[in-house]
Amino acid sequence: MRLEVCRCRVIVRVALSTWTDTVDVPTGQPGETRTIVPTTGFADLKQPLASTGTAWRLWTAS
Repeated sequence: MRLEVCRCRVIVRVALSTWTDTVDVPTGQPGETRTIVPTTGFADLKQPLASTGTAWRLWTAS
C-alpha cells in the first residue's frame, strides 16, 4: 500500500498494489492493519474505510 500525504500530514491518496500476494489495509485503529488478498473488491473495503472516521471517495481510472 502507498500513502500520499500533504505537508500538513493529511492523507491525500491511498494506492493498493494488486499485483502482490497480499495487501495490508488499515483497520481503523491507530497503527493496526489487516491482511487481505488483492482480489478484494470495493465492497470489502467499504467498512474498513468507513470505520476510520475520515472523508474518502473512490477514484477509478478511466
